[in-house]
Amino acid sequence: MRHVRGFSMIELLTILSIVSILVAMSSSSFSKIVAQQQMNSFHKTLIAALRFANRQATFLNEPVSLCPSTNKTSCNSGNKWQEGFISFIDRGSNGWNIGDQVIRAWNGQEALAVFNASAAPALIRYTPRGIVSDGGDTMIELCHTKGKTGRKRLSLSFILGRVTQGSSDQLGCI
Repeated sequence: MRHVRGFSMIELLTILSIVSILVAMSSSSFSKIVAQQQMNSFHKTLIAALRFANRQATFLNEPVSLCPSTNKTSCNSGNKWQEGFISFIDRGSNGWNIGDQVIRAWNGQEALAVFNASAAPALIRYTPRGIVSDGGDTMIELCHTKGKTGRKRLSLSFILGRVTQGSSDQLGCI
């Protein structure tokens, strides 16, 4: 009598079903990690852009503003920071005008949305002393469009022109 080596069909199907369950569980975790990384990256980019505008205002001794922009040459109306933004020398000190020089442009992150749009400013202007000219404090809250991956909160202290950061990941997105 010959002894047959190998796996039975039932054994193969059992292993295949276990592997497929593990892959399904890990792919949802992986997409959540990717979404969180996209949000963290944009959060850090926005903070770097605000600090850049602050330093440029003091270095150039001219007002420098930061505003949302999709075309990288002028400001958008509204406060859709996730579509990209620019910093520019604000010579008229009244927002974007033809002739204002764009210093730098940043790409946006389309997978994000400004969560608290009413609180997000449409323009942030630094004076030549590096102080935000409009005064007051505000927050920009970012949320990933893929669901409840956490919320990032960017707190701007306009009294001293400093940018502080914090997160409220436990709140989740609506």
